[in-house]
Amino acid sequence: MCFNKMRKHNKSRPTIAYLTTAFNPDLINFSIWQGIYKKAEEEDVNVICFPGNALNSSIGFEAQANVIYNLVNKNTIQGLLIWGGGIWGHADLEDVKKFYKRFKDFSIINIGLFMEGFHSVVIDNYQGMYNACIHLIEEHNCQRIAFIRGPEIHQEAELRFNAYKDALLKYKLPMDPTLILVGDFFRDGGHNAIKTLIDERKVEFDAIVAANDLMAIGAMEELEIRGIGVPDQVRVIGFDDIKESRYLKIPLATIKQPFFEMGRIAVKKIILSIHQKPLDKITIIPSQMIKRQSCGCFKPEIITQKVNLTYIPKKQNIDNILLQKNEILTAIIKEMEILSFNDKNSLRIIKRISNVFIDELANDKREDFLLVFNQELLKCNTGEVSFFHFFLSVFHALIIPYIYEDNKLIIRMENLYHQALTLIADFSQRLVIYEDFQKSIQDSIMLDINRNLITTFSYNEFINITARELPKLGIKNCYLSIYDNPTKSLDISRLVLAFTDKERIKLNEEGVVFSSNDIIPEKFFPKNNKFTFIIEPLYFENEQLGFVVFEGHLKEVSMYEGLRIQLSVAIKGALLFQEKEELLANLENRAQELQQTMEKLARSNKELEQFSYIASHDLQEPLRKVSVFAGRIKNKYNNLLDDQGKDYLERMENAVNRMQRLINDLLNYSRLTTNAQPFITCNLSQIVRAVLNDLDILVEKKKAHVELDELSVIQADPIQIQQLFQNLITNALKFQKPGQTPVVKISHNIKKVSDKDFCEIVIEDNGIGIEKDYYEKIFNIFQRLHGSSEYEGTGIGLSVCKKVVERHHGNIRVESSLGKGTRFIIALPIKQSMENFL
Repeated sequence: MCFNKMRKHNKSRPTIAYLTTAFNPDLINFSIWQGIYKKAEEEDVNVICFPGNALNSSIGFEAQANVIYNLVNKNTIQGLLIWGGGIWGHADLEDVKKFYKRFKDFSIINIGLFMEGFHSVVIDNYQGMYNACIHLIEEHNCQRIAFIRGPEIHQEAELRFNAYKDALLKYKLPMDPTLILVGDFFRDGGHNAIKTLIDERKVEFDAIVAANDLMAIGAMEELEIRGIGVPDQVRVIGFDDIKESRYLKIPLATIKQPFFEMGRIAVKKIILSIHQKPLDKITIIPSQMIKRQSCGCFKPEIITQKVNLTYIPKKQNIDNILLQKNEILTAIIKEMEILSFNDKNSLRIIKRISNVFIDELANDKREDFLLVFNQELLKCNTGEVSFFHFFLSVFHALIIPYIYEDNKLIIRMENLYHQALTLIADFSQRLVIYEDFQKSIQDSIMLDINRNLITTFSYNEFINITARELPKLGIKNCYLSIYDNPTKSLDISRLVLAFTDKERIKLNEEGVVFSSNDIIPEKFFPKNNKFTFIIEPLYFENEQLGFVVFEGHLKEVSMYEGLRIQLSVAIKGALLFQEKEELLANLENRAQELQQTMEKLARSNKELEQFSYIASHDLQEPLRKVSVFAGRIKNKYNNLLDDQGKDYLERMENAVNRMQRLINDLLNYSRLTTNAQPFITCNLSQIVRAVLNDLDILVEKKKAHVELDELSVIQADPIQIQQLFQNLITNALKFQKPGQTPVVKISHNIKKVSDKDFCEIVIEDNGIGIEKDYYEKIFNIFQRLHGSSEYEGTGIGLSVCKKVVERHHGNIRVESSLGKGTRFIIALPIKQSMENFL
């Protein structure tokens, strides 16, 4: 769909794209996507997400997903958000530059990495990592800190590594190369790092810092396997604050990156860029160390429970609290901001809950606090519950100095505080159970979809199942397209399934053909409604199949990756089954054609047999009469003929003999097919000896010397093989210089060609040789290189040889030098394939 048409329907609503890697709830791009999605909703912006994979990925067939980036089209999209931190992967800088150059005509905001020439929204990787390393040195007196770095060419990984080096330098700690390991950002990288440190390098260390959480978690797992306690013996810190790191048996200390906020800021920046507003070269968002048990510290909400009685007001009563409400609120907000809760929604909740808490302390008959607290609590997700823990801890610690002398207020405050804590615990438990329940339902539906898809091989049934099952997952809108001719081009696609608001759209049986860059055929594109699309590539191993467009509002975005895999496998299976059906239909047609061909062949063979009879009887009958009458003339009238007459008579007899030989040779050539015998096991040495026995008179006459190796046993037609050797040995004896003793050598060896054994036979002579220009021509029928007065023959012998060899699925070639002799090389299969016996 062209951009002008989109603007016609959405005059003021821009469309942006987010280029990222495959979604996973534990990966950064998921949090960034949530920020992008929320901000796009607020700003009334359309979003299309393209989840491919890291550039030059060597994991399985992951790189195949990157073809989805080719669908990014200037006609449909105005601005790009690119998660450079994920897409960069293991690619070098030049490959990354080439990737960005593809989108030079777009407004671009780069997320996660700094890229020259583009505005970048990045997190301060350096300071967060530096603070974490300093924390280990200052607070825990760590002296031997091992570091698992990321890929050496990765920009963020290098910044984190530099922070580690600078922290050691500040405290003049030696940077021991044996404590530095190169990782890959995956869990196994952490396992392998511990194995290397302990098993290979055998070094001591008291802390591990990893360039991301996954490697840190892998390291903790390997330490636990080896019975090494965390944090008692080794302290561990990661980077990213992924969801898993918070809920480990020993929660992982890490550096928190505000990815959600990064996504929001990126949307804000791309809108400014689309409207050609000036932008700073780079926007840096600070990171923050989160202390947890893996580094030997408790969670911040536990630490904030400490009450500081140093700043006790002179008056400790409820009236004083009401008068100083704004002062208390300011202090609470300040403490929450230190804990990075400083967005608009957090401030709104803090003010609302604080006010009702203080008001209820002042009037014990009011019951607003728990009601309001519960209302706000019900709006949050699992990962946001910690905010309420922080708030209660901060509020509790700050309010006590105002009421500690009033037992009545203390009791009232403690009751509200613990009731709120109970609410949080109850809500958290219900939320986790509910989300697990929802996940189990989703998994069950996914399992049913998978079961239904893999048990059908009908292409039409696959489409029907997909249309029926996907809405059960809450997917309201879906557009499934396959490439029209993927082996030649991915430019044209065919929409084969579409449903909107869970209602299937009726399509033609062959689907709707459209340009792949349009993503969806124009008539199905949302007209006035705002949309958020996620486009998943469909491929099977290295074969491109198509793509599917989902409405991207679901909370469990990672589900789309599972659907991508299921749909890809099902499409491939359906296409294979369809191909099989077509092949079977073609085979049936071919069988009919083959039957007709066999009938024609039978008629042809019958006609050839009739021709052979005519050639052997009718054509030779006149020759026999000429020969008989010539003999009678010679016997009865020889004395009456002069020399010229006798010469004429001799020429006539010679011509008749040549004609008879020619007809016999033609008959032999035609019978190679019509009178062919089945392949049986043949001893080539025995066949050659039989041929030499038949040629015994010629060998003796020529005083020839024949050398014969022991030859192989093969599967062949013995009569035709005998004919082959007879023609070649006869030629070797015949084409000799006058007065020269013929030498014929017959040798062989075994060769393997395409896992098949061949017997290679060489028949070599010392005769007159053949010019190179005639190497191929000599195998043509009637091809003679010499006059019949020099060397007798019809020019059919070598044609017979070639036809025999080809019938046996072998090959024959010649090597020769004029005056030095000739070598015929014949390669014959030792065993014939079963179909060759038919």
